[in-house]
Amino acid sequence: MDKQEKIRFVTHLMLSVKDKVFDAINDEKIPEEWDGHELRQYLADKFSEAAYVRMDAKRKREYTNTVLVNNL
Repeated sequence: MDKQEKIRFVTHLMLSVKDKVFDAINDEKIPEEWDGHELRQYLADKFSEAAYVRMDAKRKREYTNTVLVNNL
């Protein structure tokens, strides 16, 4: 994936999550008493659902090492 493809991918993923969360807010499914704590957790859950990918053990290990080494 080149730089522009990565940017498009991330933008699409973020917009998809944003649209789902805004829909839930506009449809009044999000409780009124929720503040930043619950909304942060809800966003984390939605991103986790949207970004879920199953990596084999070797790829996951290489990914984890790259994140650590590059301080990502």
